[in-house]
Amino acid sequence: NSTHAADVTQTMFFFLKTCRLNQLLEDEEMLACLVAAAAHDVSHPGVNNSFLAAIGHSLSVEFKPPILENLHSQISLKLLKKPKFQFLPTAQMKTLCYLVKQLILATDMSKHVQTLTDLKHLIGEGQYDKRNPQHRLVLMKCAIHCADVSN
Repeated sequence: NSTHAADVTQTMFFFLKTCRLNQLLEDEEMLACLVAAAAHDVSHPGVNNSFLAAIGHSLSVEFKPPILENLHSQISLKLLKKPKFQFLPTAQMKTLCYLVKQLILATDMSKHVQTLTDLKHLIGEGQYDKRNPQHRLVLMKCAIHCADVSN
């Protein structure tokens, strides 16, 4: 699990620096990408959402689908809200937490087709606008999804 987290984080860093994704994102968005990559599978039990739901596991009762991604995001946000991690002004911290949650949720494999469709729509029709935060979020979701499945 920690090796996978390190691989995904390194791949995200590669996307940001070598593939120049950093030129399309704001600083807090790049931070969110790296935090989400490192934390996207925190406390993973080693089985998938379908299995948890099928056996009626307590996580499937506690968390709505996607079960594991909601677990991972909840734990990550709880950590980010600890005083020792309050290193940004309140508004930026709120944005960081929002983005981390969205990116962790984007690692759910059931979102694969939607993630690619959203990206194709933006790029294929030449509608991408760097000034649009929703367009940047589509890129970040695609990047973390690619980083996750590549490792």
